[in-house]
Amino acid sequence: MKRDAHAALGMPDALGYRPDIDGMRALAVLAVIVFHIDKDLLPGGFAGVDVFFVISGYLISAHIFRAGREGTFSFVDFYFRRIRRIAPAMAVVVFATLAVAQFMLLPEDARAAAKSAVWSFASMANVYFWLFQDTGYFAASSSELPLLHLWSLGVEEQFYLVWPVVALALCRWRLAALAGAIALVAAASFALGQAAFAHSPGFAYYMLPSRCGELLLGALAAAVVVAGTPGQLRTVARCAAPLAASGLALVLASIALLSERLVFPGWWAVPPTAGAALLILGGANGTSVVSRLLGTPVLRRIGAISYSAYLWHWPLLAFYRYGYGEPGLAAGTAIFCATLALAELTYRFVEQPARRGNRIGWRAGFVGWAAGSVVLAGVSLAFVYPERFLPAGSAAYARSLAALRALDLPTTAFDYVCQRKVLAPGELDNPRCALGKGSLPAARILLMGDSNAAHYVGIVATFAEHGAFRFRNLEVGSCPPVFGDVARFADARRIADCTASQRVWRAAIAAADVIILGGSWSEYQRNSPQFLPTLFAQVDGYVAAGKRVILLGKVPVITQYDRLCREKALRFPFKDCAAGTNPMLDEIVRVNASLRRYAQGQAGVAYFDVETLLCPGGICSAYGPDRASLYFDKHHLSMKGSWDVGRRLYAAAGIPPAFRLALDETGGRE
Repeated sequence: MKRDAHAALGMPDALGYRPDIDGMRALAVLAVIVFHIDKDLLPGGFAGVDVFFVISGYLISAHIFRAGREGTFSFVDFYFRRIRRIAPAMAVVVFATLAVAQFMLLPEDARAAAKSAVWSFASMANVYFWLFQDTGYFAASSSELPLLHLWSLGVEEQFYLVWPVVALALCRWRLAALAGAIALVAAASFALGQAAFAHSPGFAYYMLPSRCGELLLGALAAAVVVAGTPGQLRTVARCAAPLAASGLALVLASIALLSERLVFPGWWAVPPTAGAALLILGGANGTSVVSRLLGTPVLRRIGAISYSAYLWHWPLLAFYRYGYGEPGLAAGTAIFCATLALAELTYRFVEQPARRGNRIGWRAGFVGWAAGSVVLAGVSLAFVYPERFLPAGSAAYARSLAALRALDLPTTAFDYVCQRKVLAPGELDNPRCALGKGSLPAARILLMGDSNAAHYVGIVATFAEHGAFRFRNLEVGSCPPVFGDVARFADARRIADCTASQRVWRAAIAAADVIILGGSWSEYQRNSPQFLPTLFAQVDGYVAAGKRVILLGKVPVITQYDRLCREKALRFPFKDCAAGTNPMLDEIVRVNASLRRYAQGQAGVAYFDVETLLCPGGICSAYGPDRASLYFDKHHLSMKGSWDVGRRLYAAAGIPPAFRLALDETGGRE
């Protein structure tokens, strides 16, 4: 297809400036920023990244297909352009982020940020976060990793290495064959993301094979625009308005309605990316209402600075969350404005001068890029190994840090807490999983559930020591203690492990007389209103089989609690870590009330919670009267806190009635 043929059909040159594409960039980056500031405002805003992938796939593929057909494609020119576009702004943001990290982050977090920077300079940030990011239940929040967002650049850069070779081989094919080949590989990528998510969600989320389908949908749009015959392009031009309107509807619906609970990427990635591809095709002649709307000056300007805005917004949010928790309205607005201001400055003084670098020969450009990368990677390595390259830190600080950390260990740090990612049959006979005193087998009293059951271990063990009974604990992180298909209730990434663990739970229940159930009830009920009826029906079955059941209430969530606050306060002395309090969250009040009512109306079932101790006067705190922390994170007691709560409850009232009822049935005593 010749360039003048596009003009004859009222379509601009495929490689010419498209105002509507800058508008699409603006829509994508605003969705991502708003989502990262407050997920409740735009639950599917993360799909903005996928829209960026489609745009990138379109632009580079249009260039490759056109230049390949004309015999003018140059690998040197292609990669030099990519470096000028991506590297300078990224280097500025990464260096600034690492410099701030040395003063704001705890030593291991600053080191992890530096490691991710080294991988980022090698275009491998996504590989780093797939292989090395701690995604355990008690891991530091991913929202506090200041360079996490660079995974998307890793995906794009790896695509740029592979795709030009493939695209050049395909570019002379007729449109039907070219589009068919691209669509087939794209579909395989989406299918891989869907299939891999259950077994390796990190791979599915971060890696090119499960993400390339999104870039290839952009390539598919480029194939139509570049390789289409005059008749095919005439059809696209006639359908511009419905194509653009449909594409915009898909994108807007996706960013408003998708959620992180869905399997993504996978088939749910198709609506936003297909919508973006339709927007690109619908805007090919620039005449539709949607294209003109996207091409308005404000959106075009935001689109122009969108790359820098994407680079800056995440470190700003990560550092704020690290020190102060979730941003409120004022902080979120300030971060949003700061992001756009820094993006504007970076665009003017870094991006634009770098793009004018075509006045510099490609050899000099490559040498400058390589030298700069080596220097910045060296600086990052110095931060990774500060004990070798930087002045020694304070020994007093290190001692204070170690002392604080010994107090706030999670339940999983103790071998007598048998919380697993997936339960193995050997746990049924594991002596470390049994606690308490008494002559009866520990298997007769079973504590089971998720991490919200595990953090009750110290409390129940306190009662067991004084009540002369023994119990076994078996927990599976993020898995509801119900049987059958848990896909409605649990995170999609945990379904396989939950299902596999059910066999061990069933065997443990068969040997038990008393079953103590704990879980993140409010979360499961939020995921599906059928959860509590399912749980209660299952408990009815236990009672019918002659067993007794204790339902453990959901422990209060302390929304502003930062488990690292006291460690951070060693460097920020004005932080008041014990000041954060909040009333019981409404959803926890409701779910605990439902559990209590059910237990009161069902013989053989008792209910127990620790609300009166942790929320005196209705106000909940993560700290005891001595200002010692009882929590590990905002959702979970620490193990020290669990033992402390158990001892305080026993000192105040002895063995609680719920546990006395269980002991009466199993032959225990106070």
